[in-house]
Amino acid sequence: MSEPAHFPPAHHITRDLAVHIRRSEGRTTLKLPVVPEVLDAGGRVRVGVVATLADIIAGEAAVREALPGWMATLGLSLQVGDLPGDGHLRAQSRMIRKGRTTLVYEVEVEHAESGAQVGLSTLTFSLLPAQTELQSRAIWAEEPAPETAFALEDSGFTAPLLETAGFAFDPKDASIVHLAKTAYVGNTLEAVTGGMVATLA
Repeated sequence: MSEPAHFPPAHHITRDLAVHIRRSEGRTTLKLPVVPEVLDAGGRVRVGVVATLADIIAGEAAVREALPGWMATLGLSLQVGDLPGDGHLRAQSRMIRKGRTTLVYEVEVEHAESGAQVGLSTLTFSLLPAQTELQSRAIWAEEPAPETAFALEDSGFTAPLLETAGFAFDPKDASIVHLAKTAYVGNTLEAVTGGMVATLA
């Protein structure tokens, strides 16, 4: 997987999820629509989508805290309640610990329309040196815009999330699922995003 000229690339899970970030007075809020393609067999938003949302909103804060270095998701735990089948998910993060080598964030996820809390996540990030040109020139991280809408004109799911992302169940053992490391589910370190790894769990 070659390094993208910018991140995320035009065809990426973050864009198809239609993630929207708003920054105001030191607070950052992430919102995404709950669409049929991200629902599980029970008609509720997939836990992996909640994990991906948490990874994005905490990562957006962690990358700025790590400058001029970089960071990577080291651990992600998630507790969920009654997940919705429609509306929007909304999340905010806060840093709860900063060490010499790690950052720890807590993310609260709620159903935007009802205000009900549906998830609570704790994420740990490793602090790393900037390794690529993309990371070293992350002006977007140093000077964030008031709002970021990741969806492009042609973004959006045309198939269920698991199919689009490339999840494949092992034909010999249904308890095993595979996910190829592609740019669509990749991060700036050319690894699979923390949220997609959590979807495998």
